[in-house]
Amino acid sequence: MKYSTDIKMFVKIFSLFLVPVAVLTGVAIFFAVYAGEIQPLRRVVDKQAEGGAEYVFARQIIERETVKYKYLSVMRQRPEILAVGSSRVLELRKEMFGKGSVFYNAGSMASSLMDLVDFVNALPQEYAPEVIIVGIDTWWFDVQYLRHRGFTDALSAPEEVYNWRAYLYASRYVLSRLIKHPTYAFTLIKGIDPFGGGRAVGIDAIEHGNGFRNDGSRQYAGYISEMRRDMTYVDREVPPIIERVREGYDPFSFGSSFAEAGPAILDEFLTLARARGITVVGIAPPFSTEVYAAMSNSHYASFLQSFKQNVAVVFASHDIHYFDFSDLKSVGIQDVYMLDGEHPTETGVALMLMDVWKETCPEGIFKNCNEMQEELAKKVADHQTTPAEIAW
Repeated sequence: MKYSTDIKMFVKIFSLFLVPVAVLTGVAIFFAVYAGEIQPLRRVVDKQAEGGAEYVFARQIIERETVKYKYLSVMRQRPEILAVGSSRVLELRKEMFGKGSVFYNAGSMASSLMDLVDFVNALPQEYAPEVIIVGIDTWWFDVQYLRHRGFTDALSAPEEVYNWRAYLYASRYVLSRLIKHPTYAFTLIKGIDPFGGGRAVGIDAIEHGNGFRNDGSRQYAGYISEMRRDMTYVDREVPPIIERVREGYDPFSFGSSFAEAGPAILDEFLTLARARGITVVGIAPPFSTEVYAAMSNSHYASFLQSFKQNVAVVFASHDIHYFDFSDLKSVGIQDVYMLDGEHPTETGVALMLMDVWKETCPEGIFKNCNEMQEELAKKVADHQTTPAEIAW
């Protein structure tokens, strides 16, 4: 029948069209997988934990899965000293703690007080860090953020590598780049961090040099490159943090209300940590001068005051060291030590850490504390060190 013949012809033509599309898609998926954009997190974690080459990891197209990645890294590396908090603690680095300590930065793993509680409860019986340096953000005590449980939700979610959409989005991006620039294939194959010169896993790391180092700290290649050209302070967040405060954008909204239950949840975290034999050191990360001034003289002023009073009381009730660096003046440094309105540079963090050691060294909280302090002081004083980065 002519009708049947037409269908067969259509199928043949359509198949001829599909073959090159399938081949191109397959090639794009291959490069996306090879570059590490689509790769099981445990494989990335294993590479970074082996302790050889420095790997910088950051995806760009598919879900970053930072919480799960950080937790798996903690379980794999089993650090003695662990930094926990939001992205505002990410510039703490292993080099700051000397060669005798195993350090890991789990910054960006927690985004609420409940996340801290859930993290300690998730630790296996056979492991707990000796010390946790916890960064406490003001908005964690806001009623609207108080019960947020991003940590638990992230751990229970299926990994992106098993999501077909991840392959679709990644292959589409890679294919478009290959069509425009065929040499992009060599960029992905080489997998070189264009900023630090080490190995790069994930498209953001390969293209821009951004990402998490082996120790979990964050390499802000774009920000640091800008600061190398011009050290003038700029609030690089979009929108700028100062604008968020003035306009009442989250997390500095006009409706911000200090939750009475907040201190109790912090108390629960500190109690759980002590029960596991973990020594906690608390830090309130800094804001730029203009941001802190705006917070102190706006709708957010009473919230900030409640935060400063209540948090200090909770830590004091446990006889735990707490350092409120919210105001840069407390450390005696300037805005040039800030990446933006709420993230300090690694040099800024080092200066704060030396303040921490002045109080904690006599108590033996950190091993070889005096040596670490002396070595870090030398690095900070090195003529090649700038407010943006330390000459390691």
